[in-house]
Amino acid sequence: MTFLETEEVTETGSDLVHLNREQIPLTRIPTLVDIDLSDQLPDFPELNRIGMIQVKTGLFVSKTDHIHKLILEAMKDPRFKLIIAPEFSYQNKHKYLTSEAHQSYLSELIDSSKESSSLIIPGSMRWKDISYHASYAIHNGEVLIEQFKGYPEVPLYSFEHKGYNAGIEICSDSGSFALKGERNLDVLLTVSCGLFPLPTENAMSNNNFAIVSRVLGHDALRPGGIGIVNDGYLRGHLIYRKIQDGEIEILHSNFPSLETK
Repeated sequence: MTFLETEEVTETGSDLVHLNREQIPLTRIPTLVDIDLSDQLPDFPELNRIGMIQVKTGLFVSKTDHIHKLILEAMKDPRFKLIIAPEFSYQNKHKYLTSEAHQSYLSELIDSSKESSSLIIPGSMRWKDISYHASYAIHNGEVLIEQFKGYPEVPLYSFEHKGYNAGIEICSDSGSFALKGERNLDVLLTVSCGLFPLPTENAMSNNNFAIVSRVLGHDALRPGGIGIVNDGYLRGHLIYRKIQDGEIEILHSNFPSLETK
């Protein structure tokens, strides 16, 4: 498991330095975290090497160009099976991208994915007005799903990727697949910004494990299924496996107190 931190993002790319494993990064500069779970997830060979885009996001925070460049850079690395960014990754300082900007970013991701082996989850994109807030699953030049936020007002769909039955939930929609009655997902991908109703400084403490677990929506997974969360508010991430109903195992988190249950 290797941590790579972007110290500076420039027009020509990003410089990468090693990040100490015990250090919880607080910088607002986007970070590419290389997570190798091949030992823990031999049964998920198409998803067990993750490029996690770790960055502080928020309603009026715009780092879209930096995040976009980092995703494109990660897509060139053949080791990554999945690249995932947090909620609010694509927006401008006025919250909403123009329809033209949204389409431009999306088109470049789609075109670039033709040369990449990764499944791309570019966090969420907001454009035009409050009704247009969606996440995407992109692979090999195709959009596998466009998932809007706002269940049950908007429909929620799963998608297939290399034999996996997968779904995307955006922050406050966490738990919607379970609410819908889904119990057989192989993979649940959650992009969020403030998913955990806890102060940043103790959000991942052992005392709060039950609260953290409760908002993850893992009931929608089959036993043995995995959940992958990227949260922009905490600038954190975690990967877990469902053991059985009501029980999960934390496989990886950048918060040391959540490394194991």
